[in-house]
Amino acid sequence: MADDIRIISADSHLTLPNELVHEHLPAKLRETVAEAEKAYAAQMLAAKPQKAAQAELKKEREALGAAMAQMPTMGKGAPWPAAGRPGESNAVERLKDMDIDGVEAEVLYVGAGGASFMALSPEERVEANRAVNSASIEWASVDP
Repeated sequence: MADDIRIISADSHLTLPNELVHEHLPAKLRETVAEAEKAYAAQMLAAKPQKAAQAELKKEREALGAAMAQMPTMGKGAPWPAAGRPGESNAVERLKDMDIDGVEAEVLYVGAGGASFMALSPEERVEANRAVNSASIEWASVDP
């Protein structure tokens, strides 16, 4: 690659660890939000059986050990070198993945966009989205 070419991804996705989001929630909402997230995940798995199969494959790989858990679940190979690595949710590892892929900067889209919060009251949704935003800022603070 030529030295004068800079790659900036304008459509990268991030899965924030739920624990990080929950740390930014008021204590009284943590259990309520966790239940809403579980219900939403169950609904999505029921609507998309292929996702349930991928989740099962991931559990099987995790049971086989950390090295296997990092393998992409995209079938044979992956469309980019860093696919399937911990950089999906770990900021330090994300920077390593960006180096592997030759990406200098990213615009990140976080999770499901708050869809899992739809069962919450409007006030609870505001707090949950505020927690996602705060967690995102914390996550990105590793290399702003």
